[in-house]
Amino acid sequence: MTWVKICGISDQVALEAALTAGADAVGFVFHRPSRRYVPPERAAVLADQAAGRALRVGVVVDQGRRAVDDILTTVALDALQWAGGEIPKWAKELGQLQHIGVIRLQDHASWPLRLPEAWAYLLDAWGPAGSFGGLGERAHWSPPPAEAKVNRLILAGGLGPRTVRAAIRRMKPFGVDVSSGVESDGVKDPAKIRSFVKAAKHDAH
Repeated sequence: MTWVKICGISDQVALEAALTAGADAVGFVFHRPSRRYVPPERAAVLADQAAGRALRVGVVVDQGRRAVDDILTTVALDALQWAGGEIPKWAKELGQLQHIGVIRLQDHASWPLRLPEAWAYLLDAWGPAGSFGGLGERAHWSPPPAEAKVNRLILAGGLGPRTVRAAIRRMKPFGVDVSSGVESDGVKDPAKIRSFVKAAKHDAH
């Protein structure tokens, strides 16, 4: 069954919708320019409520060691998603966290062949400089070459309740990730969250 992450969680309603729908992970965005940014103090309350129910993922973008340490001091997380670029070497020193790398492809030839070890890699849509996901644009659906050694591929970029089935059937990823695809007018929509999880976990197989 496909692993599902609902990203950009910033309030109680969205969190409960994701958890009760059966999402495997919830994501909290700590990139201030993002409209889905959630202050660590608020994320801490939400993360505590998700403990034992879903993997709690912190999304960071080019944040240095001190900034990441501050987030981890405040918020109980299970994983970090490095949306800005490569996973820094010092990430291994952050305890028993899982690490999710992010890859944005323009075409199949742009697949990086040498990737640092990570729990999973998320394939997201290519965007303009300074954009770091959540655009609702479809990713370049291209399976990784064998040389890349990606054990777990998480598909993101332009997914929604109506498109996730086809994406899973085509790419057969370990998991899928959604943010804008389960929103209405920029706000997480509980009905869309439920539909997305159902489509990903049951209807796509």
